[in-house]
Amino acid sequence: RVAALAVVVGSLAAINTWDVPAYGLLSLGAVAVSVALRHRGRVRPMTIVGWGAWLAGFWALAYLAWAPFHLHYDAPSGGVEPGKWRTVTWQYVAIHAVVAFGALSWLAAVSWRTELRRRVLSRPMARRAAALLVGVVLVALTLWVAAPPLREWTTFTLLSLALAATLAQMGLWAVRRRAEPETPVRLLVAGMLALALGIGAGVDVVRVTPDIDRMNTIFKLGLNAWVLYALAGGAGLWHLWATGALRRHSGPLGPLRHGWVTLAVVLGLAGLVFPIWGTLARVDDRFDNSVGLTLDGEAYLGTAVYGDPGPADTKADDARYPLADDAEALAYLREHTVGTPVVLEAAYRHGYRWYPRVAAYTGLPVVVGWEWHQEQQRGDGGRITRYVRARLADVETAYATTSEEALRAVLARYGVDYIYLGPTERAYFPPEGLPKFEALEGRGLDVFFTNGQVRIYRVDGAWRDKSDTL
Repeated sequence: RVAALAVVVGSLAAINTWDVPAYGLLSLGAVAVSVALRHRGRVRPMTIVGWGAWLAGFWALAYLAWAPFHLHYDAPSGGVEPGKWRTVTWQYVAIHAVVAFGALSWLAAVSWRTELRRRVLSRPMARRAAALLVGVVLVALTLWVAAPPLREWTTFTLLSLALAATLAQMGLWAVRRRAEPETPVRLLVAGMLALALGIGAGVDVVRVTPDIDRMNTIFKLGLNAWVLYALAGGAGLWHLWATGALRRHSGPLGPLRHGWVTLAVVLGLAGLVFPIWGTLARVDDRFDNSVGLTLDGEAYLGTAVYGDPGPADTKADDARYPLADDAEALAYLREHTVGTPVVLEAAYRHGYRWYPRVAAYTGLPVVVGWEWHQEQQRGDGGRITRYVRARLADVETAYATTSEEALRAVLARYGVDYIYLGPTERAYFPPEGLPKFEALEGRGLDVFFTNGQVRIYRVDGAWRDKSDTL
């Protein structure tokens, strides 16, 4: 089981590297609980040695099972650095409250039943400590109101307090209740909650570099936190219902049961707002909604008209053109090409545009795709960036030049099999360079496909021979 877990966690490095820290730590915790169970909860030197051996084997297999990826992957990350941004509390609550509510409710209810009611609140010293804690909280609230600079740390502070309480409870379960059959599951569920809380607090302190402010740090790690909250909350709510904690009048949820149920219903309804209204807003933001409900992701191409900002990147569109001719040409490429021929299509330094539509809709390789994604996914530090920008310059040369020799050099350099000439290319490159393609028909270029706005040329094999021109 540990070997299977190692292979799965190791695969995350290649699938989505951001998942490795959270699920790697969760896996280590699960292995630790398993080792402790094998030793009946007794922590002895050999227990620690055994745990270390299992963990070493786990990480070794997780790496070796995916060694080809690790040996050939040029990671763009530059590590972590202190963050300059803090999470607004209401925004964090809006995102995570629905899933975190169940997990935190479960932790409070089980903590009351296992620790607080009998071991803490029944003792005079513990009651005085609780009163002191309430006083500290009141002082902290006073400072928060009086010192505005502290307010930006509200989310971090609340999450850190919840994390400390969760870890303390896990420690008590591991020490005092290690022999109980429910303890391993409690530790696993609480461990998920602790990881989710830790991620929320951690991204307010550090960010992964390079990043756009901390966009990817919040987005990628926040997904892990949301899933962990949901898993812990789902298991926790089921446990509260199955053990009767939601139906009894005793315990922490007893006197507050009606208020708790009301809050749960409100959060549940609030959670339904985004799937409904978010979907409607997203649909309204499409190019064309006249096609109706369909699972065909290309259906809009038949009627949509695209406003292209062009190379100047101004607010006004440089060109507007229907996408129907592109749709027909792309379908023809998919149906009538064999293997993976290289296609030359427009590429420029602006993102979120209609290009590279050939790569996106056919899966065929192109000379270069979207600059920012290419630089992100192919390493950082200038070396790869230089190569990507060199390809962008070559694409511009191929379309803009009036020289046959310059065009042939680019085609040979990248082994181009097809040249795509459509409304996008006409919008981004000077018109004096485009007539050369028609002039070269029958002299190195053959018409492969043509319709109203698109013409695709097949490049003669001799032009793709690098030794002929380079």
